[in-house]
Amino acid sequence: MKILIYDCEIIKCIPDRSGYLKPGFQYCEGWTDFKGMGISVIGAWLSWDNSIRIYTQAVFSEFQKAVNQAQLIVGFNSLSFDDNLCAANGIDIKTDYDLLSEVWSASGMPRTYTYGKTRSGYKLENLVQANLGRGKSGSGELAPELWQKGNKWGVIRYLTDDILITKQIFQRRAKLIDPTNGDVLCLREPTEPIYEGVGFLEMPDTIKVDVSEDGDDIPF
Repeated sequence: MKILIYDCEIIKCIPDRSGYLKPGFQYCEGWTDFKGMGISVIGAWLSWDNSIRIYTQAVFSEFQKAVNQAQLIVGFNSLSFDDNLCAANGIDIKTDYDLLSEVWSASGMPRTYTYGKTRSGYKLENLVQANLGRGKSGSGELAPELWQKGNKWGVIRYLTDDILITKQIFQRRAKLIDPTNGDVLCLREPTEPIYEGVGFLEMPDTIKVDVSEDGDDIPF
């Protein structure tokens, strides 16, 4: 299977909850202003040649070509953020396997953020510390500041590391440590169907069991 794991960095900063804007930096309107954020660089790991590629604006078309080749698109919070960011900037991509959604689901929470039900403590940083014994190399919130300051290589190094650790978390999906309580999480395999509802697995409406006439082989 051709797997592509990706992440994006933005150009403009996002205001904090107080609305404070640091002098000297450009800002978008907020977390849903995907067009206004802009994309500085996109990073992707391609399984078919085991490479990490960094795409600047001039070669976003090459990223689209890689996306079109992939059979499985993986990200972290990419269904809510990166997919929408790409769409607003002319890139057609749809995540098949969002690690944050899968972690929430395996932890007994809804697959999408739900007020009052979604617990905190499941950022990529938290998962990396619990499962890889290290921290992230930087902060996504600071990446646009670095970019605007002209430290583009700093952003690229940070993005490359994020791709690597996302790949490592994906590879450990069958046995992840829950960063909030130390429990072992077994994430859904990409080939398994998604079950929506209470917790991470909702019983289907009907269960079909093929048995012999005398019922001797009923499996429960």
